[in-house]
Amino acid sequence: VLAGLLVWATRPDPDVSGTGESDGKRPASETATWNRATSERFVDAFDDPGLPGWSILERDRVGEPLFERLDASTSRPGQLIVIPRVSTGWYQNTQGTMLSRLVTGDFVAGVTVRLSNRHDPSLPPKMSFNSAGLIARDPDSGLNSENWVIASVGMQETEIGYKSESTRNSRTELQVYHGPREADLRLLRLGSTIRVFARENASAGWIELRSWQRDDLPATLQVGVLCNGWGGQADALAEFDSFELFDPEEESDWLKASDR
Repeated sequence: VLAGLLVWATRPDPDVSGTGESDGKRPASETATWNRATSERFVDAFDDPGLPGWSILERDRVGEPLFERLDASTSRPGQLIVIPRVSTGWYQNTQGTMLSRLVTGDFVAGVTVRLSNRHDPSLPPKMSFNSAGLIARDPDSGLNSENWVIASVGMQETEIGYKSESTRNSRTELQVYHGPREADLRLLRLGSTIRVFARENASAGWIELRSWQRDDLPATLQVGVLCNGWGGQADALAEFDSFELFDPEEESDWLKASDR
């Protein structure tokens, strides 16, 4: 099936389902969809092509499309496939592909993601900062006021691995770590702290990559998945599995056992 994805690099107009956003601001009709006090554990296996309940950031601030292909359970059953448009991604003021849900209060968000080369999916991306993962973002972010925390996996600056980054008023601080091109990622929010975790597979232990103090972020955030396609020859192809949201107190054994 992946061989058929290669035609997507011809850069057609974005192909999307769900609720679109033009600038990343919260749509007037969007309301908080998950709160630890009132919501059950949420799991999306990406088996509905309509992506119900997700807001999709389709275009950047100047109206340019952010991805070339985005589909759920169409190319591959039970997977969200994203090919980002070249020279797009999350850093400082710039924006990339994002699918998000509004989340209030403390949470754990998790996803499994694999990064491949769009031209040869048997290989990882070759271009720097072609990666994908999780994002927690202030819905009122704007020009010179982007505020978010990201965990990603894929090709970082010079090698395959993880990246943890925090942007405050469009100024980004980041760290990269050696790792795989496929991993489970989690963001844990407890009050003003957002902690970033990763593991190579289900049998591996969780590793805490970084803890960010973000007392500037509001109670309600846009939480979801993102994809970066930096460079004029961006080559990322991201495959997401089973996004989840749950109460940090609901399942704590993984946290106690993590390497810190």
